[in-house]
Amino acid sequence: MAPTYCAATDVLFYLGMSGYGSSLLTQAQIEDIITKCEADFNERTNNSFLAKRVTNERHYLDRVKVGPMGKRLIAYRVRANFFPLQTFVSGTHKIEILRSDGYYDLVLSTNNCVEGWLKDYWIDFEKGWIFFMNKYPHYRIGGCQLTYDWGHAAVPLDVEDATAMMAALKCIMGPSRMTVEIAEGGGSIPDQSIVSEWKEQIERTIGNHFIIPSK
Repeated sequence: MAPTYCAATDVLFYLGMSGYGSSLLTQAQIEDIITKCEADFNERTNNSFLAKRVTNERHYLDRVKVGPMGKRLIAYRVRANFFPLQTFVSGTHKIEILRSDGYYDLVLSTNNCVEGWLKDYWIDFEKGWIFFMNKYPHYRIGGCQLTYDWGHAAVPLDVEDATAMMAALKCIMGPSRMTVEIAEGGGSIPDQSIVSEWKEQIERTIGNHFIIPSK
């Protein structure tokens, strides 16, 4: 599968190359390196810029007061383990609450539940919170089960740049024949100061996009 965070040509740009090498620096080899860098970036940030599916994630419900002072309401809430959340689609995603007769899906269109503040339930997509306003589960322990997609709709420019730098560094630090091909391809090995700048920018980008796990 082709990488998503950046293209092979972005890596060539950082290596100062106008084309691929003869064997180790093919487009397929560079794309394989990028894919590994994407996975590393996701792991280090606890984040994702690709849509990912979570299925049947079970939750304990918190009982909270919501709304402005003087008009506070009692609601139950859960927080998805991963976020930001993407749009919930009937038949694909689920927000199920456990009632005496089993799980009841608020997203399923035939149940006619309405999402929104002071409606049946409300979703804070960016922070991963789901509030139950008018439809409540009967049990707090394991009272909610979620199936959802999470991740960002588009890859931010700084993530694109950081991923390309990560892949370029892996090329530079790869087998000696790879560095020879960089030179043969018209590129050059960056000096230590540039390498240090790349590493600093990568770490800064990772810090900017790090998400503290909800649990």
